[in-house]
Amino acid sequence: MELKKSPLVEAVFQLAFAHDFGEYDPTLPGLFYSTIKERFKHKKEIPNFKYEIIDNDGTEKSVTATLSRFSDDDGNHIQITKDYIVFNKIRPSIHWEILKENILSNVGNFIDVNNGNNDVGFCSLRYVNVIEVAIGKNNKDYFNISLPIPKGEDFSKIKLFNNLIEFDYKGTHAKLEFRTVSPTDTHHRTLLEIAIMKTDGFEYSNDIIEKWLIEAHQYICEIFSESVNVKLLDQESHA
Repeated sequence: MELKKSPLVEAVFQLAFAHDFGEYDPTLPGLFYSTIKERFKHKKEIPNFKYEIIDNDGTEKSVTATLSRFSDDDGNHIQITKDYIVFNKIRPSIHWEILKENILSNVGNFIDVNNGNNDVGFCSLRYVNVIEVAIGKNNKDYFNISLPIPKGEDFSKIKLFNNLIEFDYKGTHAKLEFRTVSPTDTHHRTLLEIAIMKTDGFEYSNDIIEKWLIEAHQYICEIFSESVNVKLLDQESHA
């Protein structure tokens, strides 16, 4: 489905390292930054940063570590901890081919400075869309996503909602989040966040990741197209 104006506000790629890949080298962020500093002029370190990871046995584990963050002037951000590396691209200019090439180039640089250590435990591609719908309009006119509410006119004027769905899509692990964000007096700002995840471990290579990124991007676009109603054709578009 091609729409006129893109609701895509952020694209996020995350790559989590295998937990048994060896002792973490705290000089890695600095070594990696030396390969990107010409473009990523802004850097920041956040000590004692808290986050959650899924351990090898499937349990959630709380971690405190240093987060290194690098940013350029075009909405690109790279974040590194001892457990993962994340690439964020925020609007206005999110273009798929440029996003893909930036991910491949920068992760390749990181693998190089990490002495070729390429054991990956998890990766994901996530697109965050924000769509405005006038209050009083029926969500069914804009989205093909049913909300679990009672039937009847008294329940039709929804003020806030929050849905999270995880499902298998063509053999991959997919997640769809559908909720209200920052509503105004006149509009719902509806977040439609779609992610494709690779949860089995693998050895990183640009060829493997490029193939997976192309597939994940296509699947996200397909899920997005199936999630929105034709009435959005008059006001939105998707990259």
